Amino acid sequence: MSPYDLNFRHLLAVSAIAQLGSVSRAAGEVHLSQPALTQALVKLEQQFGHRLFDRRPDGMSPTAAGAEVVERIDRAANELARAFELEPTEASARLAPDSRAMLRRVSFTHLRAVIAAVDSGNFVLATRATGISAPSIHRAVRDLERLAGVALFERRGRSVAPTAHARRFVSAARRAVAEIEAAV
Repeated sequence: MSPYDLNFRHLLAVSAIAQLGSVSRAAGEVHLSQPALTQALVKLEQQFGHRLFDRRPDGMSPTAAGAEVVERIDRAANELARAFELEPTEASARLAPDSRAMLRRVSFTHLRAVIAAVDSGNFVLATRATGISAPSIHRAVRDLERLAGVALFERRGRSVAPTAHARRFVSAARRAVAEIEAAV
């Protein structure tokens, strides 16, 4: 299993469960329904091959495996949150939401697409490297640019040049993916 097989929003929800001690409280924090979060947790436990929480009448607490996974999730989230604290332009500063709130909208597809585009310098080559369709690569890059409020690439004909923001974001994204990979 690869980190790219996981749902980043669900991982953030696991961290919220650990912090708040219940699925119900965490569901409100991460803006998922309680049944959806319960299903996500069961799926993640299957994917990791370990029970992540001990369930008790008074709440939930992480197992040893769960505590390790939560620690890695938190590190990954911190890396990405710092990456979203880019120096936005004056116009985008009015629109950019809090970096932690942005994390709930980021997916591993976003991260994979931007990393591949920076590495290859071309969306077509990024498509070949990842197996993600060209329209999905373009959409993922546009989504992240919109979320961050900054341009991540300068378009130059058929190629793209990463901006300083993109290089900083990709560096953080690589560290975040490495944290989740270590958890896996």
